[in-house]
Amino acid sequence: MFDLELLGRPEGEGERLFSWGRIRLGEFQDEFQVPLYDWAPGDYVAQWLDAAERLVAGAPAVVFLTHMVHPTAAYHMGWPAWREGDRVLVQERLFLAEQLGGPFDLERPELHLGP
Repeated sequence: MFDLELLGRPEGEGERLFSWGRIRLGEFQDEFQVPLYDWAPGDYVAQWLDAAERLVAGAPAVVFLTHMVHPTAAYHMGWPAWREGDRVLVQERLFLAEQLGGPFDLERPELHLGP
């Protein structure tokens, strides 16, 4: 089972506005804060649905972004999912801007996964 969702109403204000999110992978679940001052809740959900659709359609890897402040931010966070045979592996990942070798690509964040 795989589930990624936003929980409840946004909290905080200004640059501290966020919602809680939750990911479930089988028996594992983790909650995290989703910043909402550059992306709205609908932006995250749209990105998650796009990534899921591409994965189901056969993409070798996708990233479900969970911390998107701005493309030029010092870091981004997400859950890459990649195919290994008939399985899909998922792992949380921190993307540091200084290690990306260029601007963060919001349309295809999996380009930043490396080998």
